[in-house]
Amino acid sequence: MKKLISIVAIFLAVIMVWQGCKKKDEKGTIYGTVTDFDTGEPVKNANVKLLPSGETTLTGSDGTYMFQDLKKGDYSLSLSKAEYEDLNDDYVIQLAAGREVSRDVQMKKKVALMRITDMNGEDITVLDFGDEGDDMSRIFNIFNDSGVPLSWEITTTANWIQTPANGATGTLQAGETKGIVVVIDRSKLQQGDNTTTMHITSNNGNQQLTIKARRADVSTLEATGVTGNSAVLNGKINGNVAYSEKGFYYGTNHNLSNKVVVSGNGTGAFSKQITGLSENTTYYFKAYCIRNGECLNGEEKCFTNVNFPSFEYNGHTYWVAPASNKMQWSMANSYCNNYSTYGIVGWRMPTIEELTQMYLNGIRDYSNWLWSSTPSSSGTSYYCVYMNDGDITDWSSTREYCVRPVRIAN
Repeated sequence: MKKLISIVAIFLAVIMVWQGCKKKDEKGTIYGTVTDFDTGEPVKNANVKLLPSGETTLTGSDGTYMFQDLKKGDYSLSLSKAEYEDLNDDYVIQLAAGREVSRDVQMKKKVALMRITDMNGEDITVLDFGDEGDDMSRIFNIFNDSGVPLSWEITTTANWIQTPANGATGTLQAGETKGIVVVIDRSKLQQGDNTTTMHITSNNGNQQLTIKARRADVSTLEATGVTGNSAVLNGKINGNVAYSEKGFYYGTNHNLSNKVVVSGNGTGAFSKQITGLSENTTYYFKAYCIRNGECLNGEEKCFTNVNFPSFEYNGHTYWVAPASNKMQWSMANSYCNNYSTYGIVGWRMPTIEELTQMYLNGIRDYSNWLWSSTPSSSGTSYYCVYMNDGDITDWSSTREYCVRPVRIAN
């Protein structure tokens, strides 16, 4: 009897050990659901990787996934899908033998990024058509700088901008660029500056592009022939503009209280000399024309009516500034290039030919040698003119003489 009991006890012990080993070897399961972070909708066909084993599976149409026959241990998940941000879930899933553990995760969609660029790929905020009559079309790009599709739409309220010829709506795939042709109708522009905003909206906000164009039925050109008490004002009628009067407004301030009318009814350039001006005074002026009872104005410009000695050479009027102190050639050249008076800049050292013309025109109020910018054949000296008798010779650049800056008159 005792022997039988011993045999039964041994048998039961073996069964218990066997059952314990079997439980330790039982496989576990990890499962869960993947949903959209913003909408809560299931994310199907997402790639789910189990770490550290490296096993992968795809979510079903209901966003669920499952890994079976797993050994006990610590696991984590890594998820990816084209239009979603990659997700490395840092939650540690502790799986015991024979257990089932649920882990639900959410994925965030990638953000669509829109850029507005020029043809060189540089970001822009302004498209400027200027005032050239034949400049009627420009191109800009919409670039999808992201990994997801981008839906876009263009709107504008200005009647002088036509709907883009190649469409005002569309969809760009990741990394794709779309060129947009903008065409303007200059006949609908108002005289002067015209500015409007083009809105480019997308599924991730919107951007704005400023569109500029200028209509200049009449333009103001630079004044010429400026002397001590007179100047020639210049303007231009652009295109085939019918008008009843043209001329200029001018004055010593922005009120432009003086007016002169120019006879004739042709288009193109026109001018008028004004006299009785005050010396060393800045004058402001603009061209105008009257069309259908409306006064159209060009841009405002200005000139300073200084009384410089002047001479004519090669079809230009040259102004001559007062003589400097004596200095070496390099200092004299720098002095001329940086000379400024009454706000007028752009001076330079005269050539030997210009210096000779200065002498021949009687500008001789300095009876000594004056530097020119013309080098001699030796390369180490420059020609000078003796303003007492017009003699020309070359002197070493280290010698010290005076100089008189010159510039072409406005």
